[in-house]
Amino acid sequence: IELNRADEFIVAISNLIKRMAIDHLHVVGDIFDRGSEALEVYNFIMSVPKSRRILIRGNHEDILINSGFGFQDECEGRLNDDSDSDDSLFALINNTHHILLPLNILII
Repeated sequence: IELNRADEFIVAISNLIKRMAIDHLHVVGDIFDRGSEALEVYNFIMSVPKSRRILIRGNHEDILINSGFGFQDECEGRLNDDSDSDDSLFALINNTHHILLPLNILII
């Protein structure tokens, strides 16, 4: 994949997943910082019923990583989100991931 076409690839994969009859969606980390449409990717993932999705926290779900690699800028620029505020969307997503997403999973 050419780097300048990564956004197109992510959108194409998302559209393919939408068309498939999937039983469960497994996302193994790094939801954020993979292009300029992380909010759309996140919205799609959250639109899958909770009982049908499994999310594992990756390093890009850490606030120190995603604040430096684009997600904070995306929230601020596109949503006029004050990421320094404790009740910002950026803080809410990061705090939720820190508390609720497991760091690993054992598959037997």
